[in-house]
Amino acid sequence: MAKDLENLLRLKDKKYRIKKIEVNVKVDKTKKTTETATVTLERNGNIQAISSSEECFCSYVSHLHSIPHIEDDESAFIYIDNPNEFFDIQKKIVDMFSGEQKDFIVCERRIQKEYQRFSKIIENYEKNWILSEKQLRIFPTKLCRIFRDIGVLMIKDSNEKFDLIDKAKFNLSDLQELLRRSQKCDTAVCFSAFILAPVHNHRKNEGYDAIVGLITYDLKNNKTLSFNLNTLAQFQRKIQDVGQYGLWQCISDLFEKIKGNDSFRSFLPLPLNVRNFTPLPWFCYVFLNGIQEDIAVDGFVFDLPLFIVFGTPLILHKKPSYMFRPEKQMAFIMLGFQEGNEASYHHVRFDVSKGGPTLHLDYVIYSGKGASKKVISHHTINYEDIWNFSENLAIGFLVASAYDVNFETIIIPKRLSGIEKAFKMNPLTVYPLFVRSMAASVYRWLKGKPEAIDTLRNIAAKKEVIDGKQLVSELEKKGLVKQGELTVLGDILCARLQQRARR
Repeated sequence: MAKDLENLLRLKDKKYRIKKIEVNVKVDKTKKTTETATVTLERNGNIQAISSSEECFCSYVSHLHSIPHIEDDESAFIYIDNPNEFFDIQKKIVDMFSGEQKDFIVCERRIQKEYQRFSKIIENYEKNWILSEKQLRIFPTKLCRIFRDIGVLMIKDSNEKFDLIDKAKFNLSDLQELLRRSQKCDTAVCFSAFILAPVHNHRKNEGYDAIVGLITYDLKNNKTLSFNLNTLAQFQRKIQDVGQYGLWQCISDLFEKIKGNDSFRSFLPLPLNVRNFTPLPWFCYVFLNGIQEDIAVDGFVFDLPLFIVFGTPLILHKKPSYMFRPEKQMAFIMLGFQEGNEASYHHVRFDVSKGGPTLHLDYVIYSGKGASKKVISHHTINYEDIWNFSENLAIGFLVASAYDVNFETIIIPKRLSGIEKAFKMNPLTVYPLFVRSMAASVYRWLKGKPEAIDTLRNIAAKKEVIDGKQLVSELEKKGLVKQGELTVLGDILCARLQQRARR
């Protein structure tokens, strides 16, 4: 081993921490390049610096990259086997926050190979189903009927049969029969739109947001083909009047995204800087991946995604069908089901509690009379599993910590199962937290300068800044402001300040 590299490793063994890495490349008159790497280390205030042009030293240093800690907002240089992976993930995160790339596929699925010829037929039926529902209303409201109707396509020996099912009149026993019939088909697929909304006070609508989504489900193989959703606040950036045609336009827009080359695509719901983004990746993961535990209702076992496919929206009954409480990091979806003349309310809840201190899922059924039955208790959400399922979804899962201070302090690092194991197996799984650590250091600087906070807020509100040139200059140096507008980092800091103020 070369002398300089041996010295570097010796210092690291003695608990010296790498504080800075600099690489200098010189080209002489003969166009020969010489690379010199300088590594600065520190331990208890003692600084050591090693500069070397040794090939093995420079090669080793090129594999060292700053990875954030799980437990706090500091970071450390970690050896990464494949630096290209590091730069790929870094680019994804930068593009995600900047809006440079608006769509990140988290899952792309096809139907069984021998039946892929039906992919285009399925797509056309789904499109026609959406178009046909445009002008239909759920009497006596203006809500589009697409949120009550399920389109079911069954193909057997090239014979196509398409039916509409009314969620409100469809019993669990009918669902059992539908699943049995699907097994006799070459392919059986259903399309379902859903709207999830909290009960809210129209006069005090702070924190109110609804979710609109579309799921395509393979009944024959019990598999979600595509699952896409977004909040109304996110749709409003593109669609000025999301109430037009009873929110139908939101569903139409989601459908246009799912179409692939004989495949069905699911996307990370973006952008990130919208209130209550945090639980959206949670929903994406469980309704795409499902869970291993059986959901048994009256002797009938069904897959978790069927909950979102066949559940009746509760918006007409003035009951909450969705809620996210950031201060507790608790989210739930509740939908109605029917069995005979009995109505019940199925409740999927994400939570951290004494009974299950890590982020977990519960499935509870409430009868119309108020009695409850917990079907799934404390199904743990494991970050390693999310990363293995979809790297893009796992990145979206963690980058929520940039805008959501509660996610950072409550869920990370002690209440997200599998994150430490994932980090040990692959340090890059934790890299999405880099934005959190980057924002935290600037936040510490900012919170001691109330006048700078006021200036930042005025810029965010597009108010004129009077006698604040020096403060604006300081904000620019910290990367919070550029050309009189907030940068992405500035936007993150404003969101964090607003959350801290509510505490």
